[in-house]
Amino acid sequence: MLKYIICCFAASLLLSCHESGQQKSEKADIQELVIVDEMGRTLHLKTSIQRILPLCASSEETMVLLCDSNQIIGRTPECSSPSWIISKPLVNNYPLDIEKVVTLKPDLIVSKEGMLSADQIEKLESLGLIIYMQKADDIKGIGQSMRKLGTAIGQKEKGERAALHFQHQFDSISLLTPHSSLFTASAIGIISSDPVYVFGYSSYFTDVLNYCGVKNAMESSIAQAFPVVDQEYLLKTDPDYLIFPGNENQVNELFVKFPVLKKMKAYKLHHCLSVHGDWLSRPGPELTKAAAEISKQLNEITREKR
Repeated sequence: MLKYIICCFAASLLLSCHESGQQKSEKADIQELVIVDEMGRTLHLKTSIQRILPLCASSEETMVLLCDSNQIIGRTPECSSPSWIISKPLVNNYPLDIEKVVTLKPDLIVSKEGMLSADQIEKLESLGLIIYMQKADDIKGIGQSMRKLGTAIGQKEKGERAALHFQHQFDSISLLTPHSSLFTASAIGIISSDPVYVFGYSSYFTDVLNYCGVKNAMESSIAQAFPVVDQEYLLKTDPDYLIFPGNENQVNELFVKFPVLKKMKAYKLHHCLSVHGDWLSRPGPELTKAAAEISKQLNEITREKR
C-alpha cells in the first residue's frame, strides 16, 4: 500500500512539473511587444501578427510594402493598387462599418490621423481590437512610420529598407531639380474647387515642393493642414504655379467656377500642373510618384523658357 501511495505521489509530482513547464512555455509564446504609435498611444502587440486591416489607402500602400499579401485581410473603397487588393473583403470606412471590422478579426488595424474619430477608436478598442494610428507631416515622418510599422509587425528589416528607398527616391528627385532657376518660385496645391481646399503650409505637400525646388505659397500662420481659401486669397497670393491632384478637367473646373482667377500668373503663363490624384493626396509610398511628376513638369517648363 505504501509503495502504491509513493508511486501515485511521484506521478502527481511529475504531472505537476510537466503542467508548470507547459504553462511557462505557453506564456513565453504569448510575449507582447509594447510600442507607442505616432499619436502617442501605447499598444500591446502580439509578437506574431498575421491578420492586418488597413483602414485608409495610404496605410494600405505602406502595409503592402511590409507584409505578405495573405496578411492583409481587407480593403477600403479607396484601395485599388496593387491589383490583387481588389479581391480582399471590402470594408466601408466612411461611415465605418464596425461590424465588418469585427467579423474580419484583425490582429492589427492600421489607419492615420483624421480617418478614425476618437469615439471610433474607443469603440474598436472596447471590442478588444488594436489600432495603430499613423501621423506624418513630412517626408522624414513618412519614412519613420514605415520603420515603426515594420517593427510592430515583426518586419523590422523590411521597414528599414522601405524607409531608405523612400528617402532615396526623394533625394534623387532633388538632385535632378534645377534649383537655381526655381528656388524663388512658389506654388499652391488645389485639392478641390467646391469649396476650394488647398494643401496648407503644415501639410506634407510643403516638403514635397521643397524637394522639387519650389516653395509652398501658403502662409505658415494658417494652422490647418488642408484649409479652405477664397478666390480673393488666391489672387492676393498669386503663386507662380498651381498644382492639381487630377486631370485637366479638374484644372478647368476651378477657372469655370471662378473666372476671375484667370488673372493669376499661373493661369496666364500656363503653369497649371496636374498630377495623379491618388499619388498626391496620400501621405505614403506613392508620394514619390507625385514628386517625380511635379519635378518633371517643372523641368519641362524651365527648358521651354531657355
